Parts: sequence; structure tokens; C-alpha cells
Amino acid sequence: MKDIYRNPILYYILVPAVVVLWPLLTWAINLPAADKGLEDQLAQNKKAKAAMVDILTLDPDRSGMPILMMSVRNLLMIVQWQ
Repeated sequence: MKDIYRNPILYYILVPAVVVLWPLLTWAINLPAADKGLEDQLAQNKKAKAAMVDILTLDPDRSGMPILMMSVRNLLMIVQWQ
């Protein structure tokens, strides 16, 4: 087993092949998964913003989180801006 580390084919062919294939596999596999995850997060963010507006419209005195302490008008302006 120790002889494999002395074999020049390992260093001259296999290591550069792995170095070239690594970014290609990352681009082909991880990038689409990250894109889908981003789309899911953005969709969830839109639903959460709508829920926050509904909560603040029904109960403007609610202040559980810092963003909920904003006035309804400011929150609506932020939602419309994005």
C-alpha cells in the first residue's frame, strides 16, 4: 500500500484530474441545489411578509420582535418596495 504513494502516475495524472473535476462537479451539482434553496427561501419570505402585515393590521400593538415594532405604514412601504 505504501508503494502507491511512490507511483508518479498518482501525482501526474490522478491528482490534476481530481483538481479539474472538483469545480465541475460542484458547478453541476451544488449550484442548482443552492438555486432551488434560494427560490424556496424567497417564496417563504414573501409568505412571512404577508403574514406579518396581517398580524400588524389586526393587532398594531403587538411587539414581540423588533421588526414587528415598526408601524403598519412603514412595514407596508417596505413590502411594496421589495
